[in-house]
Amino acid sequence: MFFGSDLHSEISEAYPGTRTRRTPLPVKRVEIDTDSRLHGMLGVSWCRVNSIHHQSVDRIGEGLRVSAWDRRGMVQGIESTGDHLFFGVQWHPEFLVFNRPQQRLYRALIQAAARKE
Repeated sequence: MFFGSDLHSEISEAYPGTRTRRTPLPVKRVEIDTDSRLHGMLGVSWCRVNSIHHQSVDRIGEGLRVSAWDRRGMVQGIESTGDHLFFGVQWHPEFLVFNRPQQRLYRALIQAAARKE
């Protein structure tokens, strides 16, 4: 994986007792690190997100940091520790188009692309 990261291939095996909730609806609460770029983009310290994936981040690669997590401690967001905008989230913001924090996330991406970060 990128930067030496690795994935859990099945969330249910890595986090026993986790309910499978594959839905585009915002059913999961995610905490956002207030010192992260993700926080700067979303403008909130927590948000409700959808839950569709069966994989999750296991090992964080070099030059990356955790920027969001759920109540079980499962990584929900990662980002670069460097100067360039590089991040990933474990949810699908494109299914949350009416959610203001997710709209701000898209605006931040568009602005970064315009600046060629």
